[in-house]
Amino acid sequence: MFDYGIDTYKSLTKVVKLKFNSELKDSGIELQGIYSMKNLVTEKEFYLLEVNGKQIRFANQKSFVVLFSDFLKSNIKELKNRYNYLLNRTTDEFSDDIGIEMEYKQADYYSMKQTELLKKMIEFNNKM
Repeated sequence: MFDYGIDTYKSLTKVVKLKFNSELKDSGIELQGIYSMKNLVTEKEFYLLEVNGKQIRFANQKSFVVLFSDFLKSNIKELKNRYNYLLNRTTDEFSDDIGIEMEYKQADYYSMKQTELLKKMIEFNNKM
């Protein structure tokens, strides 16, 4: 599959003190960057995580788990919609049946991996 942003993952685990490498690997989630920010007026610090072209802003472990869970729920819904669209799509003589099959199998696999990750995030949240 592809690199999910191992360097960003390592930095993220230092911040949130959670390990979820095995669920993240080959899940279709790409961690693209993490930033530490500070409000110069209030002195409050927070982090910004770029993941799959979206941004998640969080201040601590609990807010990360909640917001990342919301991201996963939304992403899983999109993947399931994509899977159903591709599975029920009408084909013609110009359709790449093998390419379509690979794409819907990938969407299904990513959905499964992200569901596993969501379950782990829910477990983390319940333990806090």
